[in-house]
Amino acid sequence: MNITSYNINDVTFHYIGLRVLGGLPSSADRATQLVTISRSIHSHVCGRALRLMLPAPKGTYRSAGEKVCQELRNFRFVYAHKGQAYRLTEDGLDTLRLLQENKYADLRRRMAEVHLRTYNNLRAVFLYHLDGRSVWRPVVDGARLQEEDYIHDLLVPTFGERAVSYAESLVDLEKGQSAKAFESALTATILAHLFEGFRMKTALFRTLCDRLASMRLINARRASRGGCEFNKTYSPCKSNRSECSWYRPLEVPCGDADTVTVYLSEPNIHSADYQHAVLDALDVAFQELPSVGGYHAIPDLRDFVCESLMIPEQAFDDALNKLLDRLDPVLSAGLGYEGITAQRKPLIRTRGETQLRNLLRRVK
Repeated sequence: MNITSYNINDVTFHYIGLRVLGGLPSSADRATQLVTISRSIHSHVCGRALRLMLPAPKGTYRSAGEKVCQELRNFRFVYAHKGQAYRLTEDGLDTLRLLQENKYADLRRRMAEVHLRTYNNLRAVFLYHLDGRSVWRPVVDGARLQEEDYIHDLLVPTFGERAVSYAESLVDLEKGQSAKAFESALTATILAHLFEGFRMKTALFRTLCDRLASMRLINARRASRGGCEFNKTYSPCKSNRSECSWYRPLEVPCGDADTVTVYLSEPNIHSADYQHAVLDALDVAFQELPSVGGYHAIPDLRDFVCESLMIPEQAFDDALNKLLDRLDPVLSAGLGYEGITAQRKPLIRTRGETQLRNLLRRVK
């Protein structure tokens, strides 16, 4: 089975579906369930955008409730006879219990397991990213399209020595197209090469990566290479045991009855060793990344530290909050209103009230 939906890009939507189905009275019919889930998802997305100072979502998410319930059925978390209301299965009730008891580490592992077991294309994207393999999607600068070798340089991270032949085949395609349209053509060529047999369109690939990122299985960042800009995705997980203490094994199906063991990056944010590792990596980042007035951009620091330590983005945010909460502070955070985007998210601080911070400096 493959994921085909483009607007279910966050595992939180499934959690909302479970909460709604578990909270509505047993007399609620299917239409009521679907409408309530859709409205709850829309409210969640709007609230998140407001908290992060991002534009309000354009979509209404009216069909999200139905799509979420279909996926919960694929996971065997719900069942329903034709046209009747959805009911939680034992697995669904147990997953809801993990959610209600705030057992988030166990919950993430369960959701990772059912996703990778259920969806072939999502599993293919995840397994490709293991062990340092990355997907480099070009960010095309229209002003540079006439530069000799520019198209070639955009394709080198994917095709290596074969980039020359691929670039030659795309030169004629560039003529008369906008930079954005040509960027889509380049990405389509890259995804067709990397995921042959999955009909991997750009929008679907982004959705799959967003879904995997919400389960802390993939990170996404902006990166430079060879004088070109890229949207880069990679996984902090590995296919072999790491010396780091925070890797945990998970059995993942890989076709028919076969399974493969992967190691998920699951740092314990309460561990002093882990916090020290993050602080040490931050010190390196402070030396290598640009600053303004002594402050560094947290999104840049997040990109640097996550790839250096091979940890999920949220694990960095959790550790940073712990470091900022120290009674003897070693870091100081600030807020600048420029540059906040969905890709360059600020740090959310919750101390009595929710605060945003996107700047950081070392104080001692």
